[in-house]
Amino acid sequence: MSRPLWLRLTAGLVVTGAGLGAFALAWATLFSWWWTLTPLLVAFVLAFASPFAAWPLVTGRWSREAWIVPQVGAFALTLLIYVGVALVAASRALMALTTRDDYGTPALQCAAWLALTAAAVLVIATLVAAVPLDERDGLLIVVAAALGVAGLAGAGGAVAVAAGPSSCEQFAFDRGAWKRDRAPVADALVRCRTLVGLDEREMQRLLGGRLGRTEWHAGYVDDGFFGARQRLSVQYGRDGRVRSARLDAFHL
Repeated sequence: MSRPLWLRLTAGLVVTGAGLGAFALAWATLFSWWWTLTPLLVAFVLAFASPFAAWPLVTGRWSREAWIVPQVGAFALTLLIYVGVALVAASRALMALTTRDDYGTPALQCAAWLALTAAAVLVIATLVAAVPLDERDGLLIVVAAALGVAGLAGAGGAVAVAAGPSSCEQFAFDRGAWKRDRAPVADALVRCRTLVGLDEREMQRLLGGRLGRTEWHAGYVDDGFFGARQRLSVQYGRDGRVRSARLDAFHL
């Protein structure tokens, strides 16, 4: 059954725009979020394949000549990439949301992973709804509708998390989390200003070490190139209490 013109045009615009938008987003956040070239390369492949995948969606049929091979290949590759993005983003969102108490994961970071999951699911729904395939047409519409509802629910969840309470309100220092993975805990301690106002003895009980210590090893971070060692340091005021805290990274 031929899809309505509005659906075909919308699907073509969504798939093409999402591919180009993914490349722009990966480039813009390369050195602020990913710190690895893998997402940029995946986004480049997606941006290149998207126009080929969108063409049969817009025309409502597959090419009957030599172009059918790149069209089917591009469509399958595009669908697989979005499925992979949805799965990875969903796992990151789940991890971020379930560790907010221990690591103080920022609400915007949690919301961003949820939004990325929702966006990928909605594009998948668009691909499924507009694919020119007559067999099992009713089943495809049901699957597309279910994916659309799931994507919209994910987008709503992202908005709710972003507009909800700050992660710092939920963050509570846990010594077990500090021993397991110091990097995110140290980031939360600095970002949430948890250490400000503590005296030397309270700092000793919290992070360990000798009385009056001002520096602690704060784990390692993978920047996608060389890796870096982090150091948590504090400055005491004249009253003997922490005036400021900072986190520094040193390449290995």
